[in-house]
Amino acid sequence: MGKNLESISQSQFGLTRGSFQYVNRAVSENTHNAFLSFLLEKRDDIRAQALQHSVMLQRTFGLRLRESLSIKRETIEQALRTNTLHLTGQDGTKNSRSRDIPVRTEKQIEALKSALNFQKENNLRSLIPQETLKQQYSFAKNMQDSFNKSNSDRYYHYHGERHSYAQRRIEEGADKLTVSCELGHNRQEVTRVYAK
Repeated sequence: MGKNLESISQSQFGLTRGSFQYVNRAVSENTHNAFLSFLLEKRDDIRAQALQHSVMLQRTFGLRLRESLSIKRETIEQALRTNTLHLTGQDGTKNSRSRDIPVRTEKQIEALKSALNFQKENNLRSLIPQETLKQQYSFAKNMQDSFNKSNSDRYYHYHGERHSYAQRRIEEGADKLTVSCELGHNRQEVTRVYAK
């Protein structure tokens, strides 16, 4: 068995892995700020506070939701010392792949310091307060859905923060390979979906 197996490619049959065409899915600055204000209304809920910091890290570093929630205190401390955000599987990276994102702007430093202070004040190792990742994910999804239901003129989605980051980096002059590495993409063509 297995001797007669033939290797074939998707392209032989006209199949692709999906479209890598650019579609603007970036969250606008206005929608981003409106969502942060929406979370601020729930300031007594530590989960909403943690999510605020998570959203800021997503926008300023292009992190996935899971990474921004799972990011460890030690990772942030190291980034502030070295000016490089070094993410590992401990920080929830996809397929546990490590990657480095340069700390280049004051907004990035502010986001890191703010998240770190929140973690320290609440004795947290990550941005998952008193719950599991699954529970914080569920809360995040509920917040997104509630915001979208109450804002007919705006649509918020967490992955759009990564799109905003990628577009901003390309506009700043970063090449697509650099942005691809910062986003943690295996294949550079995936980045085409994120930025022109």
